[in-house]
Amino acid sequence: MNSNDRRNKFELLYEKYKNLMYYVAYAVMQDSSSAEEVVHDSFVKVLQNLHRIEDIDSTATKNFVATITKRLALNRKYKDIKHRDILNKHKDIELRPELYYESAAEHLEQKEAYQELVEAILKLPGKYSDVLFLKYDNKLSDKEIAESLNLSVSNVRKTAQRAKAALAKELN
Repeated sequence: MNSNDRRNKFELLYEKYKNLMYYVAYAVMQDSSSAEEVVHDSFVKVLQNLHRIEDIDSTATKNFVATITKRLALNRKYKDIKHRDILNKHKDIELRPELYYESAAEHLEQKEAYQELVEAILKLPGKYSDVLFLKYDNKLSDKEIAESLNLSVSNVRKTAQRAKAALAKELN
C-alpha cells in the first residue's frame, strides 16, 4: 500500500469513527479534553495497526477501533486515579531526594527490562508479535484479537502460546 492509499484509508477511518471514538472515550473519562486526548492517542494506535484493517465498514473494524479507544481511556483513567492517589498520599510529606534514589533505580531497571522485552517481541515473526502486542500492550481479549485479525479464538490462543515459547527462546 503506497502512502497515498494509506493516507486515504486513514482519512476514511477518521471520518467514519471519530464520533464513535469520542463517545466511547467520553463515557469513560467524563471530561471532554481528556476524551479528545484519548481519541488522538487511539488514532495513533489505529495508524500503527492500519495494515490490519481490510474493510473500513466492517463490524470487526468498528469493534477494533472502539476497543482500542476504550482500553486507552480505561488505562488513562486508571493512571489519573493512581497519580491523584499518590499525590494525595504524599502531599504532606517533605520531598527528600535521597529517599527516592532506590525507587528511581528500580524504575530505570524496569524500563530497561521492558524495552528489552519489546525488542525481543519485535524480532518474532509478524503474526506472533501482533498477537502479543494486541494481547498484552493493547490488553485485548482473545475474542477481540480474533475479530481484528480474522482468526479463530483457538488459533489466537495457540498463536499466543507459540509466541510465548518463541519469546522465551529469544530472551534466553
